Amino acid sequence: MNLIQTLKENGEDFEFYPTTEEIVNALKIKVKEVLDKNSYYDRYLSKVLDIGCGNGSFFAKFCDGDFKNIEKFGIEKSNLLAEQLPEDVVLLGSDFNEQTLIDKKVDMIFCNPPYSEYDLWTEKIILQGNAEYIALVIPVRWRNQERLKEALERRK
Repeated sequence: MNLIQTLKENGEDFEFYPTTEEIVNALKIKVKEVLDKNSYYDRYLSKVLDIGCGNGSFFAKFCDGDFKNIEKFGIEKSNLLAEQLPEDVVLLGSDFNEQTLIDKKVDMIFCNPPYSEYDLWTEKIILQGNAEYIALVIPVRWRNQERLKEALERRK
């Protein structure tokens, strides 16, 4: 039985859609460009938080080459998926809506939020995220949302 079907049968399908290899590869290229510009980081990320980390597939795709030695942190609501996380992913919480982010200092926050709530998740991550870099997989329609524009302005 496939994973999504199992999640649905157990009432734990919280819009689980693993981030594709193509998206992760594009992110790795962009992160390397940004880190090269900011040489004080020496192209090194030490801590990454994946919000809605699922079973850790983002880290499996992202953490190679320049990013193989990062500390991995996650937030995941599904117990079935959290049980599948690799041992080196530290789970910091389960329900994103009940988490504060300001106390979770990392270098980068990554999130591929549930699209039904992407705007709420995006706003919270922008306003509360305690990270130098934030990478979100969200629809381009975010540009039409005043709340998100205002959140970015407040964050600078």
